[in-house]
Amino acid sequence: MRAMILKEFRELRRDPRTMAMLIVLPLLLLVIFGYAANFYVSSVKTAVVGPTATQVAQSLPGYFDVTDTYPDRTAADAKDLLRENEVDVAVVAPAGPGEQATAFVDGRTCSPPSRASGCSTSSATGSTSRSSSTRI
Repeated sequence: MRAMILKEFRELRRDPRTMAMLIVLPLLLLVIFGYAANFYVSSVKTAVVGPTATQVAQSLPGYFDVTDTYPDRTAADAKDLLRENEVDVAVVAPAGPGEQATAFVDGRTCSPPSRASGCSTSSATGSTSRSSSTRI
């Protein structure tokens, strides 16, 4: 067995093309997959519904790309927006100052919702209270 292994390594040393492929191809694949497998999410399509939707939309962080603001809609409408695949996150704005915002996250796709559900813990009103998120 040892003799066979030594023979194979001697043959590899004699063949420069094979040696180059053993070194260059893994490095090339590392670079290619490093750029292709990028999980950075720069924006999350978001809709805000509820009586204070405009104020909540203005207070969301920049990566929430607020596409629609509906002050006259309800939580059921927010879920419909998710089911129709119009947005990745639907935030239901609170009716009063003491209430918390609720974020509904579309769980069918991986990257934007997973990023958004981690980011939805900041309150829509800018305070440090928690928002709840529900997977539909």
